[in-house]
Amino acid sequence: MRSPVAVRALGLLLVVAVAACGSSPAANGPATAPASTPTPSIVPTVSAGVATSDPAMAGKRLVFQNAGRVRTAMLDGSGVVDVAPSAPADQEHPDWSHDGKSLVFDPELSMLWVVNSDGTALRSVYTCEAPCHSLQDGAWSPDGSEIAFMVAETEDGATTSLSAILSLNVGSGAVRTIVDDTSGRVWLFHPRWSGDGQSIVFERDTFASNRVDESTTTKVAVAVASASGGTDAKNVASWDGPISGLGSPDPDWNSVDDLIVFCRNDNLFTVQPDGTSEAQLTRFDAQTQHAIQPTFTPDGTGILFTLVKGHFGVDDALGAALVDLKDAHLVPVGGDNQMTHTRLQP
Repeated sequence: MRSPVAVRALGLLLVVAVAACGSSPAANGPATAPASTPTPSIVPTVSAGVATSDPAMAGKRLVFQNAGRVRTAMLDGSGVVDVAPSAPADQEHPDWSHDGKSLVFDPELSMLWVVNSDGTALRSVYTCEAPCHSLQDGAWSPDGSEIAFMVAETEDGATTSLSAILSLNVGSGAVRTIVDDTSGRVWLFHPRWSGDGQSIVFERDTFASNRVDESTTTKVAVAVASASGGTDAKNVASWDGPISGLGSPDPDWNSVDDLIVFCRNDNLFTVQPDGTSEAQLTRFDAQTQHAIQPTFTPDGTGILFTLVKGHFGVDDALGAALVDLKDAHLVPVGGDNQMTHTRLQP
C-alpha cells in the first residue's frame, strides 16, 4: 500500500519500536498578508532542559504514537498514558480538538476513532468501506465540528481510482469532499486547517504508476485549497524526485500567524499560504540529525517536531523537540520516550 515517504521509511527502520511516520487559488482561499512571526535559521544544536517554564505550557500534554498505540505524556515525558487501550491496534496520526478535550486517530489506516483526552467516550466515527482502500490523517477543524482526513479508493484492488481529502461532520456523520484527484498516480495526505477554518493545506504525492502498491514517488508538493471544496488546489511548494531524506512534507498551518510549515530533506521550511517567502528554518545535516513531522504549537509561537538522531537503521533514536519562533531556542521535550507525530494539547 502507498503511504507518505516518511511513513514508509520509519516503518522500515523502526518496526519494533514505533509505528511510523497547479491551478488557480480558491476564490475564498487563504489570506496572503505577511506573517508577523519571524522565521530565523536555526543552528542544529539542542539545548538541555524542557520547555516547561512558560505559563502557557503549564499542565499541557503531548499526544504521540509509539509502538502502535496513541499515548499522551507531560512535556518532560512523565505520566505516559495509553489513551485508547481497547481500540484496534496500529493507532496512528493523533490530533487534538481545538479545545484540547478530544483526540482523533486512525487505527489500521482504515478507521477514524475519537476519544476524550482522559480516555472516556471512546468511539468509532468513520470506517473505510469499498471502494475505499485506506484512510488516515484525521484533523479537527478549528470549531470542532468537522474532521478532515485522506482516503484512497480502488475499483479493482490493484490500481488507484481516486484519492481525496474529505471532511466528516462529527455531529451528523455527513461526509463531503474538499479536494480529490482521479488520475490514479496522485495521493493526497495530511490535511490541516487554517486558523479561520476557511482553507486546508495538504500534501500531494505523485507516484510512478497508478498501482496501489507503488512505492516510487516522482514529485511531492504542499498544496492549499478552499475548505468549502469545489475549487482546484494550488501548490505553494513542490519538488521533483528522487526524494532525499524521509521526504514527506507533513505540512501544518499556524492558527495565529498565517504561515505554513513543512518538511523537506529532513529539515523544516516555512512558506506563506500564497506560495511566497519560502524560508529554511533548520539546518540539520540529514545524516545524524533529522527534523520531520512539524506542527505549530496552539499559540503559534513555536514548532514541535520529531527529532531523529543518528543514522537511519543503524543507531537512530526518535524524540521530540520544540523550537521557539521568536528567539530560535530549541529544546527537547518528551523525556526519553520514543515518539512520532507529536502534537501539543491546546
